[in-house]
Amino acid sequence: MKYTIAFILSFLCGAAPAWALGADAWNTGFIIDFNEQWLRQDALNRALGQARKDMQGSSKPRRGGDPNFKTDVLYTGAQPVVQGEFLEDSAVRKLAGMFPPAQRKQNEALFTQIISSFNDNVERLYKVPPENLATGVGALLAGGWSAYHNKPFPDGWVRPLVMQVGDLLRQKPELFEGKTTYKRESYQMGVGVGMLLLTAQSELAKGQAAPGMDAAGLKAVGGQVLQAVLGAPPERIEFSSSGFRIR
Repeated sequence: MKYTIAFILSFLCGAAPAWALGADAWNTGFIIDFNEQWLRQDALNRALGQARKDMQGSSKPRRGGDPNFKTDVLYTGAQPVVQGEFLEDSAVRKLAGMFPPAQRKQNEALFTQIISSFNDNVERLYKVPPENLATGVGALLAGGWSAYHNKPFPDGWVRPLVMQVGDLLRQKPELFEGKTTYKRESYQMGVGVGMLLLTAQSELAKGQAAPGMDAAGLKAVGGQVLQAVLGAPPERIEFSSSGFRIR
């Protein structure tokens, strides 16, 4: 049996009602504002800056081998869950903070489930490392693409995308060395927002979207995520089984 992104999405939809992540956050723009602030001001943006320029018009991104998992500069450190909570839960609290106060406690638990399930399954399904910043950014980009195009992100594109992102981020190791807390938070936020967008697209395609969510709104959010991460208008960003390129 072929495992796909739908496998992880089936967990998400089983963990909560179809639109449990909340129409209120969608309608009030929490997701958009949160991503803009986070993605435009952190080390990920700086690390990708020169790479964006180098990649203009290139269809053949550089590829290195897989680094040793736990010595990779992008490794976030272990993310243990104890009694249903991450020992370090700052990212989960920030994710839940996108939502109205009455929903935050519920969504802290839900995001913990989402991220821990992702960590448990992503290596087996896609041959990419859990607890690695490149995988978190890859999940975010996959969600942005899916939202922008209103299509499921193809399974065969996952590993090439993560490997390419990893190669680009490792060109600026000084931005990540000794910054375990930053890497862990960025990873968890990327996975959380990416899976939120993938789930939203899946629910929209099934006609089970949250009230107020439509294809135009989803496209707008996806486009903002892609532009914030990759620094180019979304219509100029192409994804394929070779990774991504900026036209």
